[in-house]
Amino acid sequence: MEILYYLIVDVVVHSDYQKKGIGKLLIESIMKDIENWTDVGQKCNINLISMKGKEKFYEKCGFRTIPFDYTGYGMTLRIEK
Repeated sequence: MEILYYLIVDVVVHSDYQKKGIGKLLIESIMKDIENWTDVGQKCNINLISMKGKEKFYEKCGFRTIPFDYTGYGMTLRIEK
């Protein structure tokens, strides 16, 4: 079975326009596109990196905190020179 992976690195809305549903519309639009791109027989994982303190927003959009059920911890590696 083919598995597709997507990564969303936060959705940022200017502070003057927050709390107006714009971020939710952006996430819903992305999710709808991904659903349309996923063919029968395919699975997809949508990973998300959230700005600290914004996790509740994404939970309201259906995302769950890692780890859960079948995934391990989210991980990162940074190289700076």
